[in-house]
Amino acid sequence: MRRILLSIMVAALMIPPCTAKSKIVHYSELANTFQGCWNTEDFSHGRCIPYTALPHGFMSWTPCGFNYVKGEVSGIGSMGLKVMPFTSLEQAKVAAPVGLDREKSWGHPDMLNIVRTDGVSIKVVPAEHGGVMLLDWPHRSEAYLTLESGHGCSFMADTVSCKILVHTINVSNHLVLSDNAFFTIRFSQDFSDYGIDGNKMWLKFPNDKPLTISIAVSKSSAMQAEVNFTREIEGKSMEEIHASASTQWNEALGRIKVEGGNTEQQKTFYSCLAKSFMFPSRDYETAEDGMNIWTYNMVHHEGTHWNNPILWDAFRCLFALHDIIDPEMVKDYETSLMGFKELTGWWPSGHVMIGNHAISVLADAWAKGVKNFDPELALSYYYEEVTHSQIEIDINVDYNADHLRGFGRMGFEDYFAMGYIPYPQNTNRVMETTAKTLEYNYDDFCAYRLAEMTGNNFYKNIFAKHIGNWKNVYDPSDGFFKGRDRDGKFDEDFNPYEWGGPFVEGNAWQWRFYVPQDTKGLMDLMGGQEKFIENLNQVFNAPSDSALCGGYGYVIHEITEAIAGRQGQYAQGNEPCFHVIHLYNYAGQPWKTQEKIRESMARLFNSGPKGFPGDEDGGAMSAWYIFNAMGLYPVTPGVAQYSIGSPLFSKVTISLPSGGEFVINAEGNKKDTIFIEKAELNGRDWQHNWIDHKDIVAGSELTLHMSERAAFNRGVTEEDRPYSFSR
Repeated sequence: MRRILLSIMVAALMIPPCTAKSKIVHYSELANTFQGCWNTEDFSHGRCIPYTALPHGFMSWTPCGFNYVKGEVSGIGSMGLKVMPFTSLEQAKVAAPVGLDREKSWGHPDMLNIVRTDGVSIKVVPAEHGGVMLLDWPHRSEAYLTLESGHGCSFMADTVSCKILVHTINVSNHLVLSDNAFFTIRFSQDFSDYGIDGNKMWLKFPNDKPLTISIAVSKSSAMQAEVNFTREIEGKSMEEIHASASTQWNEALGRIKVEGGNTEQQKTFYSCLAKSFMFPSRDYETAEDGMNIWTYNMVHHEGTHWNNPILWDAFRCLFALHDIIDPEMVKDYETSLMGFKELTGWWPSGHVMIGNHAISVLADAWAKGVKNFDPELALSYYYEEVTHSQIEIDINVDYNADHLRGFGRMGFEDYFAMGYIPYPQNTNRVMETTAKTLEYNYDDFCAYRLAEMTGNNFYKNIFAKHIGNWKNVYDPSDGFFKGRDRDGKFDEDFNPYEWGGPFVEGNAWQWRFYVPQDTKGLMDLMGGQEKFIENLNQVFNAPSDSALCGGYGYVIHEITEAIAGRQGQYAQGNEPCFHVIHLYNYAGQPWKTQEKIRESMARLFNSGPKGFPGDEDGGAMSAWYIFNAMGLYPVTPGVAQYSIGSPLFSKVTISLPSGGEFVINAEGNKKDTIFIEKAELNGRDWQHNWIDHKDIVAGSELTLHMSERAAFNRGVTEEDRPYSFSR
């Protein structure tokens, strides 16, 4: 039967990948890519969408027209192209969503299976730059297929060679202006008819057997799409493509093996681990001559490049996880990060949220020996970044005119001159000034650390002058961080339950402990250990339902999720609180960290559509769960150390790139044995509430003896506490 070739050029943006399979344990079958997809405007259980891709893969396939709550889906798409099967020409022309059969649809990282209520089924398996689909229509229906791309596209049909070109240019924000995507699409059957209407093209097929569609893509050129097709797909069956994807996922997910716990906990763990392997994602191709190439704003560049997750989310623990299990990827990402700054003048993600967290990723990697960049150049880039700013007009539309986001460091003039960013009296507008002050200060700490580790006294002395700026927004009268005006007066209308204003996605309760680099300094400022513990207890004991929308003007979904968590004013569903549970380790009460960690994991996470307590945020929430399920957490990126919590599993084995293994044995670990009675590191008594990165990568064994009773005499001395700048 004649094979039909469609070459489609579409301008688009990318999405990423995730999951696994093994000889004994098929990890990809444990990972559910429908995790976290039950979402509404008012409540997020992850804000996720099912996917299939390779680990860190260039291309990720996801459902289009998808709404799990409403039970709707139209087809499968990626990079601006939608592939949608329909049972009539009328449907194909409209291309509206159809009912989703939730019971029959399922997803693993190596295969996505969508079944609609009209009887149409779609399976897709991933390749690095494409994939293979199997479409099946119900008996006696017609078989139509709609291809849709962005608005402004143009189609050109060559009926002689059966070749069709489509061109679209999508304009995005400052950092990704526009990109082309060239698709090569081949069918297992001829189409008998087709039509073009604006940005849609429909094709008719015979319905005597399922239709296989093989697709490859390139951002570079139609010729490169053919190279990718030949290299990755041509001559291979769908089963072979699937087997290759499964092998890659099994290798990736198998880097961490968990034993014990229950089946649901293992499914949750590997579902989260698969999501973590989606970010960051490769954004480059290998040309026919073997050279790596990538494009930015339609201009070609040599070398490798990675798409950036939102660093406000990712710096906290996602990259720390990859520093352990995927350091070569991190090294390549470092090169990409440095090159992107040189190309665009800015590091990514600052325009999306707040802070300059590229420096955190770099400093943390350097501290852990994951080094592939020039630290002096990185520090000079950072200095340039934080002493300039540019407002991003396109995204400053929410809340009010003072809710400014942009590139560089918004408010840097006041931050360096006054030691904080002022917040005017008699306003509840969302200006995020106190949150920015705290996050900027943490980033400056990371720059200080990188300079200190590399013997760069010039930059060390610069950032040493600002290392305590966080103290300038702390009000000792009641122990809260607050908005502070230009005259030095704290917010006279302060209400710790009010969201927004000087804070971002939180209130003063959630930001009360945001000094991850200097918990000891914060403890001293609060009046010592006893007062610190009292304040920390208050976060968990305050009324959960006392939350005011403040300057947001409406109840944002993060407020609803924080209330639903039923953990006082602690908000597990959002990043500012990620480290807070571990702060009892810094105050001589590690048993409270152990107890509250296990409660959060047991109540707020699962492998299903309602799997997260808030936005999953590009691997960030998943990485939080992975670390804590193993019994660890990186409270202070930039410092090569992990706080010890309470693991879910009786044994965790991390396969290290060196060929060794780091093993965590939790002896006697059960649902009720949540406390660490005693611990040993390589057979030596281990009283500390922390472990160093060097011990992990050396292939150590950490043994935790679990108990139903808290050990009030363990981990209580000053030396047992994790890193603080003031210690």
